[in-house]
Amino acid sequence: MTMTLPILGRLAAFTRDPKGGNPAGVWLGHVLPEPREMQRIAADVGYSETAFLARTADATYRVRYYSPEAEVSFCGHATVAAGVFLGELNGEGSYRFDTTIGQVSVRVDESNDGFRASLTSVIPKQAAPPLALLEGALAALGWSAADLDGAIPPRLAWAGAWHLVLAVAKPSRLQELSYDFAALKALMLEAGLTTLQLIWREDEGTFHARNPFPVGGVVEDPATGAAAAALGGYLRDAGLVAAPRSMVIHQGHAMGRPSRIEVQVPVSGGITVTGTAAWLESPLRPVAAHEAAEHLARAFLARVWSVPADLAAIDELMTEDYVLTSAGTEVRGRSAFAAWVGAFHEKLPGATNEVVEVFSDRAGTRVVARWICRGQSGGIFGLPADGRPVSFSGIALWHVRDGRLAEGWVERSALEAVRAHRGVDLVVDGSR
Repeated sequence: MTMTLPILGRLAAFTRDPKGGNPAGVWLGHVLPEPREMQRIAADVGYSETAFLARTADATYRVRYYSPEAEVSFCGHATVAAGVFLGELNGEGSYRFDTTIGQVSVRVDESNDGFRASLTSVIPKQAAPPLALLEGALAALGWSAADLDGAIPPRLAWAGAWHLVLAVAKPSRLQELSYDFAALKALMLEAGLTTLQLIWREDEGTFHARNPFPVGGVVEDPATGAAAAALGGYLRDAGLVAAPRSMVIHQGHAMGRPSRIEVQVPVSGGITVTGTAAWLESPLRPVAAHEAAEHLARAFLARVWSVPADLAAIDELMTEDYVLTSAGTEVRGRSAFAAWVGAFHEKLPGATNEVVEVFSDRAGTRVVARWICRGQSGGIFGLPADGRPVSFSGIALWHVRDGRLAEGWVERSALEAVRAHRGVDLVVDGSR
């Protein structure tokens, strides 16, 4: 299907039933929003995680994950949801997700009942949990050491995010899960944990799991792909399963959102986690026009006007015939504009851009931003290139066409910057 970017989808991962699995938001655009905007969107979506994707090259995407309360280093179920999302848009294929923890490969295949996504994690690692962490977790859960399965010792496991793996000897202990939310959240934040991976092993290839996620503001995750990958790595590296091994993890049943997580444990390397996904809304919902316009403006100010200046973003964000009008100068075309921006940065080394406010008309055809630019004088506005601090505010107005910035008008407070640099007070009666 063809959609105008950005778009936002909602899917439940590791299920074919919209009433099962773990819901995730998937946002896809030309460039990632600013962190504060991603956090706002994730809070509005309200699911345990939302994945934000921006294509940087063929089949390669920059990806960030946000819970309603904070950024998450990696999220498996949102990655699977994003894979199915891309499958619906592009068909079968292989993708590379550049995340904060490294590159994750995602393979999307289509079967008779829809798309399946398989992520291959970064190389997993493990560590022994500190005694205080283990005792604190058991206390918050209301468990004792006698509840644990001695054949699978407690372990900190990582495949993009840290999880504390606790295996119980009896399924009833897992079914009766109830914990002190505040105490466990504080403990996990201090230890840098994303979830607890609480498991019961039914047989060599079948596990049942529950995953408290208080650090994300969520009592429990119905499916946790990152924890599944971490568990597979732990079991292999500790010699508790003979690799290669296929496993299935059942999760979410106690919550009424059953999930099926398929795990392939190779002899070495990353762990492959596979799942399906069900749409929670259809068709895909384009982001509102005014939101898309404001995103364009914020992305432009963040990527082009702050060092390191990403001049390649001009091709992504501007139309080919882009026109800028500023201080009596008219610049036509993307190439000329990129050269103009480059010259600006030479005259203002270390430039940063603080966005004060962005708003647009409802149709998203006009967008306005107020901003403050700061840097060191390299000759900007005719000032001496003496490296002294320079700060000035400005207002920009853009016309938006076909999802890109097509024309811009900029007013900058150059006079105020010059006066401040020269140590001259600005007065309103024109006497100086």
